[in-house]
Amino acid sequence: MQADLLIRDACVVTVNARREVWGRGAVAVRDGRFVAVGDSQQLTEVIEAQQVIDATGKVLFPGMINTHTHLYQTLLKGLGDGRALIDWLHVLIHPVLPHLTPELAYAAAMLGAVEALHSGTTTLLDYMVAEATPEVFDAIVQAGEEVGIRLYLGRGLSDLPREGLHAPSLEEGIRDAQRLRRRYGDRIWLSPGTAWQMSDAALQRVSELARDEGFHVTIHTNEVTYDNLASLRASGLTNIERLERSGLLGPQLLAVHCVNLSEDEISAFARHGVAVSYNPVSNMILGSGLPPIRRMLREGLRVGLATDGAASNDSQDMVEALKFAVLFPNGALRDPALLSAYDAVQMATRGAAAAMGIEDENGSIEEGKRADCFLFDPAICAKAIPLLDPVSTLVFSSSLSNISMTMVDGHILMLDRKILSVDEAQILREAQAAAEELVSSSGVAELMAGRYRLL
Repeated sequence: MQADLLIRDACVVTVNARREVWGRGAVAVRDGRFVAVGDSQQLTEVIEAQQVIDATGKVLFPGMINTHTHLYQTLLKGLGDGRALIDWLHVLIHPVLPHLTPELAYAAAMLGAVEALHSGTTTLLDYMVAEATPEVFDAIVQAGEEVGIRLYLGRGLSDLPREGLHAPSLEEGIRDAQRLRRRYGDRIWLSPGTAWQMSDAALQRVSELARDEGFHVTIHTNEVTYDNLASLRASGLTNIERLERSGLLGPQLLAVHCVNLSEDEISAFARHGVAVSYNPVSNMILGSGLPPIRRMLREGLRVGLATDGAASNDSQDMVEALKFAVLFPNGALRDPALLSAYDAVQMATRGAAAAMGIEDENGSIEEGKRADCFLFDPAICAKAIPLLDPVSTLVFSSSLSNISMTMVDGHILMLDRKILSVDEAQILREAQAAAEELVSSSGVAELMAGRYRLL
């Protein structure tokens, strides 16, 4: 068999439905897809590859899929801690948005995409808020294409005015989403901010677009108690009741956060096939609370892991998210067996692909699927040695430094921890300058005042 690439002598954690792990395995890649997965010695004997990577002592995992982030927020790291969500929005996020230019959004997205590759992330779903010019959305997609990561973009929508913000009308936003979709295809989603940022008519309009034009939809859902209070005050219905009445509850919907869901609401999600994005680090930093993840999984919901934006996470590190995905519920509920390391890896790969509706193409190392994967090198630091259980080591005993190679669509974008697709040093310089410009022009630099005695 001819192949473009053969990765041999790795421990291959497939995360397929059978949870197969090849202790000394290999994978072959041709035309961007896995064409063979199995025993290393057997595959090496029958495959002739243009490039061979000796992965002895390393572990090959499917690429991780970040089901929710805000890439523009990579310019705001270190400014969001110590505030609950609504205060955080008013003090940090809303003042920044009017000053976000396409150039700044591009610098932010380049930084976020590079950081994602360093953490073994091969696919991400970026939610870009409604309060932006059309060129900002194109700039984010352009950055993803230049870095080479698989990027899906949620086009923000809103129809209720908010003080200090100047979002386009709902129909303007929809027309731009349709423009983006004509240009970039199914990578473009619809992203209403929250139910309380949308009128009933607007939610029904988004539901119609999902049904008639095939858009996927993602929306912040029951992140904090304010979500339900705002919906009840406006309509007498809870968030989930409004979403159900609009027709939005369905397999095309990816609901983000879902911290405050009742048992009946989880059952409603299961009944309609709604997927969930789990953002443990952000939920902890903002003090939003613990989502009922174990109950969601038991009900059969498709659950994908995510970082959220760096203004409420301070990184795009999915390796870190793996660890907190387990420790947060297990510690809070005093049950060390509530979620396992494998549960976390599954939610970051195969589960995330299912949540985004791309499980036929992504999420596991299987013949015919897109060749998205990363190599984990335990020998790079003492923290990851000894390697006895590869999944547990990745989740509990690793860091970004252990990710030595990241591949998307059969293209090696990072090798030996060096980004190959773009000039990382230049991206870091430009991102630093962009962050300083944004916090200065928006006035949020003052959030640092009083924290330290600056000399």
